[in-house]
Amino acid sequence: MLQSQYEVRQHERDGAIVYELSDARHTAVAEIMPEAGNNAISYSWRDIQVLSPPPNAAAFKADLGARTLYGTPILFPTNRIKGGTYIFNGNRYQLPINEPPHHHLHGELLQRAWSVTDYSASNEHGAYVTGRFEPAAHADIMDYFPHKLTFDVTHRLYEGRLLIGAVHVCDRCV
Repeated sequence: MLQSQYEVRQHERDGAIVYELSDARHTAVAEIMPEAGNNAISYSWRDIQVLSPPPNAAAFKADLGARTLYGTPILFPTNRIKGGTYIFNGNRYQLPINEPPHHHLHGELLQRAWSVTDYSASNEHGAYVTGRFEPAAHADIMDYFPHKLTFDVTHRLYEGRLLIGAVHVCDRCV
């Protein structure tokens, strides 16, 4: 049996859980931190640091502000909603004002831990990890966005490239 050029391994870095995806043939490595918003916190290709990692993973995990400074933060809903209010499909939504005095900033998903639903590595699919976030598990989000909604985001390292694919399922969003 042919050994895979890809590997995925879960390890602890600075007290934080990180999933490391690697592609030996292309000398590529990516690190994903599901417990800090499912953020791809670093990516290197042929020894070129494409996404610079945070200096300390535990500090990054603890500092919500740092989560927008490194990696590829997943930002939802859209940014700077004036008055925190918008209408979609005839429904009025009132989001909390989290940038006083008048705006709601994106970032609900980057502030929370995601669960890992799958990870693996093979020559056919590369190395990947899939994280899931379900707002229904967070009463504070359900207060202003009362929909059964699921986000699945897969980070895949394949042929030296870091690919990010997202799927969301919502009962009344469309």
